[in-house]
Amino acid sequence: MALQPLFIIDIDTVKERLRLSGVPSDRDAQRLIEEAVRSVRVGFYRYLTESRVLTILATAEIENPTTGAGAIRQLASVTELKWIRYELMRTIPTLFFDSSASAHQSWQEDQAMLRGVSSSEKDMELKRLWLEISSALGLLEGDVQIPEETSVKAFVVQDTPYVIRRIGNSLTWPS
Repeated sequence: MALQPLFIIDIDTVKERLRLSGVPSDRDAQRLIEEAVRSVRVGFYRYLTESRVLTILATAEIENPTTGAGAIRQLASVTELKWIRYELMRTIPTLFFDSSASAHQSWQEDQAMLRGVSSSEKDMELKRLWLEISSALGLLEGDVQIPEETSVKAFVVQDTPYVIRRIGNSLTWPS
């Protein structure tokens, strides 16, 4: 059985969502994608418990969730994709050190994930992604539940009239 992501339907969907669908399955880049998926699977079991992962997987993934459990499942799927992107951004550049120049040229022509990104931009993106992943893992691991229904209390603030004086004068509030 081929390696599959945990919360996303299959590895082809992962590649499509990451704009890497042009990566042939017999290339080194495909193996890096599979290794990132493997690492993320293990990471979910490490950060969450097996029972929590199975609880999340018990809810079918739907495109537009309408329940708290569906939203948690969607969050897990989105988090998995971000985590795979994070792992790939860390590991894909090693492909170019380990392989020939033709691999780098092929990657730049076919894949858009790292095209035109400077080192500092990549570092900032890695930090941003990890903060989002960590925050999502905190929601996924615990007792925090997304409520089934949400009520919002709204109220109207009456306009407070104020007078704007000419330049050089301050605002005057009614007393």
